[in-house]
Amino acid sequence: MHRFLTGGDADSDTVRLWIISRISEEFHCLPHVAERLWLDDPADTAVRIMELRSYAAAWQQYQAADGDIKKLEATDMMDQVLANVFKLKQEDTVD
Repeated sequence: MHRFLTGGDADSDTVRLWIISRISEEFHCLPHVAERLWLDDPADTAVRIMELRSYAAAWQQYQAADGDIKKLEATDMMDQVLANVFKLKQEDTVD
């Protein structure tokens, strides 16, 4: 589990249980309901919603930091926010 949480590989059962746990937590449902939701959704809607919520939370943290990078958590999602902010600023200077 530790390797998985730090970006390493994990066995498929650990990954499956982690995803079910996150869906259960995010949508306030029992694990068996979360598992069924995940398995019955070929478009991975629940997982995609969780990713969007995570991005929104990182964006809010970025805005609250008001330019103080030391206040930002070092996460993959924050890296995406920073990359998008940088990209959009570059595009604005080109226009």
